[in-house]
Amino acid sequence: MKQTLYLISIFILTTSFNPKSWGFFGHKRINRLAVFTLPQEMLPLFKTEIEYLTEHAVDPDRRRFVVPTEGIRHYINLDKWAFLPQEKVDAQILHTDIFVVGEKRDTSLLVDFQTIRKQKRDYYLKSKSIKKIFGRDSIVVTDSSFRRFFFNNLSKIQPDEPLSISPDSLLSFFKKEKLRPLSTAENGGIKAVFAKDKLSQHGILPYHLQTIYRQLVQAFVSKNKNLILKYAAELGHYLADAHIPLHTISNYDGQYSNQNGIHAFWESRLPELFADNQYDFFVGKAGYIEQPRSYFWNIINQSNRLSANTLRIEKEVSAQFEVDKKYCPEMVNGFEVQKQCFDFAKAYHDRLGGMVEEQMRRAILAVGSVWYSAWVDAGQPDLSNLKNTPLSKEEEKEQKEADEKIKNGGKILGRTEAY
Repeated sequence: MKQTLYLISIFILTTSFNPKSWGFFGHKRINRLAVFTLPQEMLPLFKTEIEYLTEHAVDPDRRRFVVPTEGIRHYINLDKWAFLPQEKVDAQILHTDIFVVGEKRDTSLLVDFQTIRKQKRDYYLKSKSIKKIFGRDSIVVTDSSFRRFFFNNLSKIQPDEPLSISPDSLLSFFKKEKLRPLSTAENGGIKAVFAKDKLSQHGILPYHLQTIYRQLVQAFVSKNKNLILKYAAELGHYLADAHIPLHTISNYDGQYSNQNGIHAFWESRLPELFADNQYDFFVGKAGYIEQPRSYFWNIINQSNRLSANTLRIEKEVSAQFEVDKKYCPEMVNGFEVQKQCFDFAKAYHDRLGGMVEEQMRRAILAVGSVWYSAWVDAGQPDLSNLKNTPLSKEEEKEQKEADEKIKNGGKILGRTEAY
């Protein structure tokens, strides 16, 4: 029964883009209230454009209808990793598989998480392919050189899509490290090299936050109004996602614990019912963040610490209610859908002890502080005199396609919880 109701909810999500009914309420509210945390110097732009920042808070979710790789930007499954560096390129180095293809078309693994070790400023590589190519059990490459190799050759790597690398680039990299491969006759030659991304398979939210932050700083530097608003609105969305405990674990919708639908329950239903009447959204003024990367990871880790209780408490409360007391019919855009009944929702909300309110408050202050910090890092430009740059043809096409797919009941691409 519960699984059926969950599927009905997903159907309504894909046929109507109603922010107050399916999770967008929180995103819009957070962006809107974040504006009031900003200093006076930023208000000529942000308060004037508050409606844009509110409405476009859900643009990343709209993009999920047309961009297959958008979904991985909204979450990270921390429970799937033993260790993740905070810097994306460092994480890519550890979690990218590099293969070499010999002259006889034999493919062998050169580097992966099991064959690479970081010690101080060096990487130690050990694999059968290393021994075949160099005649040694292991080799050492410097951190700076390996990072440059990834920037130059693997910056466009995508999940589930092997990326071809020039054999000459790989051999040149080793030569720069003063490593001499054996002769072609001895190692069988290297005909091709390709890499597979492993990092993205469990989400990249904290890394994408770093990317969007840099883009927002640059938009402030260039005094480009359209890009400032675009990146500010979208950064607000991803920061709000980072404050949701279920965006940090693989059991994001209770699908592994017989709790299907808990994601929308926590993120959407509870704020719908209780935010306007019970939550205190006075969070104070935005502050400057000296180390955005660490700040983003601290948010993710704090949210992750709440994930176990998020699931446990729902299971305990759910056991106290019969099914017909947990779900009640409501009309949404002319459709009758089943949602968690008020008494069931209140019981869960009360047992959470203010968790949802506190995470929304944290998100509001975080969004305002990150906007403010990006402006400061850009040199505090005057925001009353900005230039307008229209959207690119690609962006216009993307938006139009997303609108059409939403209107016609298109399906979200990728993992369905990231809304």
